[in-house]
Amino acid sequence: MGLAEAGSQAGEMQAVADFIMTTNPITPEAAQQRDAFILRWEDIGWFDKSFPSQETYDEIMNRNNQFWIANHPAAERQIAVNVVKNNPTSPRQTSGGLFPTDERLEDIERPDIDVLEEQIEDAKPLFEIPVWFKTGVIVAVLGGAALGIAKIVTGLNPMALAARFAAKKGV
Repeated sequence: MGLAEAGSQAGEMQAVADFIMTTNPITPEAAQQRDAFILRWEDIGWFDKSFPSQETYDEIMNRNNQFWIANHPAAERQIAVNVVKNNPTSPRQTSGGLFPTDERLEDIERPDIDVLEEQIEDAKPLFEIPVWFKTGVIVAVLGGAALGIAKIVTGLNPMALAARFAAKKGV
């Protein structure tokens, strides 16, 4: 297993953990499954969460399927079992929680790009401070700090020193 595959599996495992920990169990069996999952998740070390072995990954995915099936009332349980059997575990499963198939993905309403761009433009600040002004402020602050330090270190007035230096140079 390469690093890219391990990272993908780690992401899927984290998504499963987030899904199970944030989903309210409907049935008592699902509550037991969730509690068992949380105990197991806490026992898994950071290395195995970041670079999971195939056994750890399979266990987490199996616990996800068990929780998902147990979280359905008895009348809907066979439908849930069929969905789990017919849809292999994938990132789409864990991110959506409900195992969408490719046909159902086409039905999802996508946001309009133009609307998103308008929202981004609306979020921009009302005005921007020019770079030359920012640079001038930084130079003034640093220059003032340098003069203050010179006064403290030498005990002299830095402006008087600057005037004497300019007088010597003939400026």
